[in-house]
Amino acid sequence: MTSPADTLELYHRLEPTQHNSLNFFNKRGSKDHPYVRKEIELLLKKATLTGNTLVDATESNGVVALNAQAEKIICSNTSFAAVRCATKTLANKANTTVQAASLWQLPTESADTVCLVPSTDKGNKRVEAEIQAAHNCLRQTGILYAIMNKDTGAKRYEKLIGQTFVRMDIIAKDKGWRLVKAVKGSKAVVTDISTFTSQSFQAANLDLRAHTGVYAAGKIDPGTKFLIEQLNFEEFSAKSLLDIGCGYGLLSIKAALAGATVTAVDDDYLAIASTIENRNLHNVTIDAIHSDIDINLGNVSKNFDVILMNPPFHLAKQVILDIPLAMMAAAHKHLSNDGIMYIVANKALPYETHLQKWATVKQIAVNNAFKVLEVKRT
Repeated sequence: MTSPADTLELYHRLEPTQHNSLNFFNKRGSKDHPYVRKEIELLLKKATLTGNTLVDATESNGVVALNAQAEKIICSNTSFAAVRCATKTLANKANTTVQAASLWQLPTESADTVCLVPSTDKGNKRVEAEIQAAHNCLRQTGILYAIMNKDTGAKRYEKLIGQTFVRMDIIAKDKGWRLVKAVKGSKAVVTDISTFTSQSFQAANLDLRAHTGVYAAGKIDPGTKFLIEQLNFEEFSAKSLLDIGCGYGLLSIKAALAGATVTAVDDDYLAIASTIENRNLHNVTIDAIHSDIDINLGNVSKNFDVILMNPPFHLAKQVILDIPLAMMAAAHKHLSNDGIMYIVANKALPYETHLQKWATVKQIAVNNAFKVLEVKRT
């Protein structure tokens, strides 16, 4: 059976990939693993990737930027896994920058072309924010290429693009995918989109903020709620705690308020930005790190007394266990010998089989949807 160390090494490996004459690097946990998505292929065939400054906001591991012929190219990703792949893919491409940022964090009126695959899996508000941000990011008469699927609201979002831009045309269709070309007006002005890009709310009796589209933004995820109900956070006082996949930082904030020394990691840049905002809001100390699981925790093994996680198991609407299994392998690496880990998971997922390779596992709570596992190193 594969060891936790092997699982983690395989997950973090950057894989050179050739797909339909495209050469790039990908990895497990990225959207274009193992191959380039159909929508990216269509965009590459039909979009004109030129101009003075082009922004690639497709999270395609640098594939779109690699094929662009603009004088200056910015590959902007919110996923650190995508940042890692894009950095490797674009290592030899001149005048190209890879960065962790959302479209609304880019300078206004700074690009001639924006390529976007709207984050329809992250909700309507996220897509609306991305479309409005793309409009602000473009110079006057700049061009947006946006590709969406008819089954995930393409026509709705096309209507919004048509209302926002001076002109919109559907320039390609393929198996449900619809590629839009939109032109910003010659007299268009930058608009305040702050109401689109973040929100304030309450969860677990705490005032919180989250960037739009961060997992469970505006509410408390039912799995996280169930986990919180099983934990006595006061027991974490004066202990070192690692929150893997922290989201907007709810578990981290509760642990820090209880006196724990907290490190929070998430692949989503906007999740980390939200955690930092909430850290500042509650005046607590949290080391918030944008990281592809533990890749940015450093090469030296750092051990924690407590690890908390609510692992994601959907990627592109498919059940894929690469990420949760790698998160558990990282826990094996970073949990102290007498440490304890708590995991909340869909009760049908077979995590116990993998954890029992190196730990004793006890189910301490279960309801109709979730289970909470207590994990101690053997």
